Amino acid sequence: MRHLILLSLLLSLALLACEKPPIAPSQEEVDSFLLSPQPGDTFRRGETIRIQANFSAEDWEMHGYELYVLDTSTYDLLFSAGLHTHDGLLAIDTSWVYTDSLPRAAELEIRCHIDHKGNYVQEFVPIILVP
Repeated sequence: MRHLILLSLLLSLALLACEKPPIAPSQEEVDSFLLSPQPGDTFRRGETIRIQANFSAEDWEMHGYELYVLDTSTYDLLFSAGLHTHDGLLAIDTSWVYTDSLPRAAELEIRCHIDHKGNYVQEFVPIILVP
């Protein structure tokens, strides 16, 4: 009987010690602030395009970002960048110089990774590139 009580006590302690892993925030729970570029901004050949955005979620650690600039008609990848980090505030501040001689309708896609399971939130920004 004494062994049964001891076993029950140990099992109870083990169950109480287990914690469920935290659930990643949803798209709605992540605060995103796109500073630049603004939707519809036009950039000329040789001009520097500054990409700035902030992502955060209450009591959560962001896990990095990927960003892509794609031609919306050909889906050519014009620029990409990324960073793997662990921080409560994910601050993106990078730049790119448009050097092509073709006019393009393009889209900036920013993916903010919120965990290591492949979950992310994203923002899309249409921009115009001209020679």
